[in-house]
Amino acid sequence: MSVKKMTTSEFNKAIQQDGVQLFRFWAPWCPPCMMMKPFYRDAEQRVGKAALFAEVNIDEQQALAARHGIRSIPTLVVYKNGKEVQRMSGVMSSKDIAALAEKHR
Repeated sequence: MSVKKMTTSEFNKAIQQDGVQLFRFWAPWCPPCMMMKPFYRDAEQRVGKAALFAEVNIDEQQALAARHGIRSIPTLVVYKNGKEVQRMSGVMSSKDIAALAEKHR
């Protein structure tokens, strides 16, 4: 598996699925976002198929970011069975990201 880049239509389809989905809202010009990128990918490797790991570039998907009220980046939004269940902002370690995914399994 690998982290999936999301468009608005892909995002809408993903949240209709059962299970846990993690969405990292980020931008390439954001140093904390770039710092978190390898941690997010490592967490995805740790968790495997137990959760969908996806990312939303806020520059490319401005309407999606606005719809979710993203005010700071990086922001990690966790969905389970179509509903947002948790949101965290700021850089997180791979261990903390993996634990967040496991918490909502």
